[in-house]
Amino acid sequence: MQHEQDWLVRTVSGLLVSCGWSQIRTCPTPECLSQARRIGLGAALTLLAIDLVYVPKGKVRRSHALDAVIEAGWLVAWWRCGPLMTDGSSGTGPSESA
Repeated sequence: MQHEQDWLVRTVSGLLVSCGWSQIRTCPTPECLSQARRIGLGAALTLLAIDLVYVPKGKVRRSHALDAVIEAGWLVAWWRCGPLMTDGSSGTGPSESA
């Protein structure tokens, strides 16, 4: 059974590497940084949901529960960044141009 799922593991790994590479290489404009944040939030939410559903069912190893904790940490980190505004500010504090 393990060898039958190797293709899936490799596919998901490749997609995650592609997403991460795109995030690392993004330009530092507000639009690009917002897009990188959306990619990060989407990937973390998807992986967390999969772990929360399939670990209790016994479909994936219990070690994936640690992965769920890590994904939750990424979600908190991305959430704390706040949405980027068109003026380049993070939107989390008072405006500097008042």
